[in-house]
Amino acid sequence: MNMVQIPIIFEESKSGLQSFNCFVTENNGQLILIDGGIPHDAFFQYAEQMLMQRGYDFSDLDAIYLTHHHEDHVGLLPLILAKKQLPVYVHEEAIPRLLFDTNFLSMRIAFYEQFYTRMDCLADARPRLEKQRATLQKASEKRIEADYRVIAAGDKLGRFDIIGLPGHSTDSIGYYDAQTQELYAGDTILKNTSTNAIIDPLVTGEYMPANLLQRQSLETIKDMPIRHLYAGHQPSFSNVSEIATQKISRLNDKAQHLLTLLEQPMTGRQATQAFYNRLYERQFSLVLSEIAGQLDYLQQQQKITATFENGLYVFERNG
Repeated sequence: MNMVQIPIIFEESKSGLQSFNCFVTENNGQLILIDGGIPHDAFFQYAEQMLMQRGYDFSDLDAIYLTHHHEDHVGLLPLILAKKQLPVYVHEEAIPRLLFDTNFLSMRIAFYEQFYTRMDCLADARPRLEKQRATLQKASEKRIEADYRVIAAGDKLGRFDIIGLPGHSTDSIGYYDAQTQELYAGDTILKNTSTNAIIDPLVTGEYMPANLLQRQSLETIKDMPIRHLYAGHQPSFSNVSEIATQKISRLNDKAQHLLTLLEQPMTGRQATQAFYNRLYERQFSLVLSEIAGQLDYLQQQQKITATFENGLYVFERNG
């Protein structure tokens, strides 16, 4: 008897992500949903239709597994959990984010204020900080209550090994079936576009070098025996090692280009603007996060030096 496998691929031509994906499959006799898509009625109706075509309904689900907490991966949760209470399996870092814990959100705002100040872009960051403060004010409305079950890298969950894949988020994990050699990897790696390595503090407030972690996660995926990878966006794919190698090479190319720009001392803002020009204004937080991560990487490689002067970091190429 074939295992249930229902891909829910909601195509969106206006989005650079191209599609929003989640998957219904089985684990130890239970029907599970891996990730929950976007919070939009059209997505919910489409997902419901995909299930109905196979003779299922959301009420048939036994559990939800999340690869990470981002909004475009948890959209169905409030609707599903209103119909039926289910256990939701997540990394521990996801829980305060899904619960919109006010202590965590306050700490996160303070973290970013310091981070943006030291990167010389606090003025440019004010719209984003205001948005975070608005989220804090509406935390009780955004909160997703659930029976959260914590899982971590190295755990076993039925047929799945839990693989730690941080970088895109602090809580990113993958679900790997060693027998079928299939990996549900969320947004760790996408077939057609790069994945953002997003600077975000741990629950403890600790800074995490997202670019370094993303590189490690890509190396992990590159070296694993994977027959097929199910991604959070865009088509799933089978030539996993080849694509992971391409993504690592692309990161290295960007690091090399940034290194050439640092012949002269630059702040984080100056380096980001020099690298991305007008995109700095349109996608401020994402491109700054990427360059900050690349600066971490170049420091680790001892190719640049960071000097803390007058409350700002100044970066310069060695030699």
